[in-house]
Amino acid sequence: MPSVVTILLYLFWLFAGCALLLRSRQIRLTGIGSYRWLGFYGIKIITGTVYGMWYARQPGSDTWRFHEGALIEYHELWHQPGHYFTGIFREILYKPGGLLQSSGYWNDLRDNLMLKVISLMDVLSGGNYYINVVLYEWFTLWGMVWLVLALTAVAGIKMPWWTWAALCLLPSCLFWTSGIHRDGFVLLLTAGLLYQVTHPSQKLFGRFGLPVMTLTLLFFVRNYMAILLAPGILVYLLAQEFNFRWKNGLILATYGLLVTGICSIPEGRTALLEKQAAFSLLEGRSRMPEFLLEDNPLNFIINIPNSIWRALSYPRLGDQGGILSLVATVEGTMLIIFWALTIAFAWRWRHRAENLSYLLICSSVTCLWVIGITVPFAGALVRYRCIPQLLLTAASCLLYLRRKHIA
Repeated sequence: MPSVVTILLYLFWLFAGCALLLRSRQIRLTGIGSYRWLGFYGIKIITGTVYGMWYARQPGSDTWRFHEGALIEYHELWHQPGHYFTGIFREILYKPGGLLQSSGYWNDLRDNLMLKVISLMDVLSGGNYYINVVLYEWFTLWGMVWLVLALTAVAGIKMPWWTWAALCLLPSCLFWTSGIHRDGFVLLLTAGLLYQVTHPSQKLFGRFGLPVMTLTLLFFVRNYMAILLAPGILVYLLAQEFNFRWKNGLILATYGLLVTGICSIPEGRTALLEKQAAFSLLEGRSRMPEFLLEDNPLNFIINIPNSIWRALSYPRLGDQGGILSLVATVEGTMLIIFWALTIAFAWRWRHRAENLSYLLICSSVTCLWVIGITVPFAGALVRYRCIPQLLLTAASCLLYLRRKHIA
């Protein structure tokens, strides 16, 4: 039973978060309505609480491992602040491994950063997991706010509330980004990046420096996504800066060259195969059939469609996993149909909205290609693909909004 102090602290941060949302100018600029955002905030808190209770029954879950590790960092912050602030940099001296390798300092950095962030939330929550949920949901909610602002800025009209609801309440994305894990921060940073490029600053540093800083933070949290987003973001920014013609063609060519380069360069293929091998060593109940690639460019290129379809099509009806697997299967099927219909009926090659749509579609499909190669478990695949699914759905919503605006 929680103590009176814990309950009061929970209520304090809950009401403080609601008050800040009601007073936010960016919330009002979305055109959705502050109280709808408050409702979404409440749904995220409920989902994050259920997530924590669900994984509390499963020993070794990441979210509770982060919580326990952050408590150690939290106590270190009070008793050894010097070590707390410098420890993350000292580890690089004795941990091997390159930027894309599955072991070593750079791979561990994402966990270390999570521990630091959660330990700072512990300062506000007194180390209580469920109070941290309230804080975490408030911070990560801004990912959706920035995504909506990015879409409406390019589309030229406000987003209908039901379109907003469909985007925010995608089951997989809502579940995985509401639990205290890296996915919420991946969404926050990705949406922040899209907001920055669709609301360019008048200063050069704001136009290029802030996106670079955001990409760097995203690299520390989920390196492959930052690497795959960076070329498209750079082309989008340069096209915007110099008013290039054929922006869509440039984005397509950029991602075509990127995928071809990864398949052709031995280091690129090795990084993917090492990640696949490291993932395959783990134990799990939702293991999918093996998907082994030969270490040669032609085999990688030929299997690009298979990799993307693998990332989108699992789990399938009849797979183990119960109700969660069924929900993921139905969601994945409905989204594929929705994407296909939207692209078929709302596509306009030369509209400004499609510059961002091309960026979202190309970067998401490339991420799904990497996920399809490296992730051998259906449960993990549903979690890793939730952000690319959200971005593809955002691209479809943008095409719909632009078509409605023209009509």
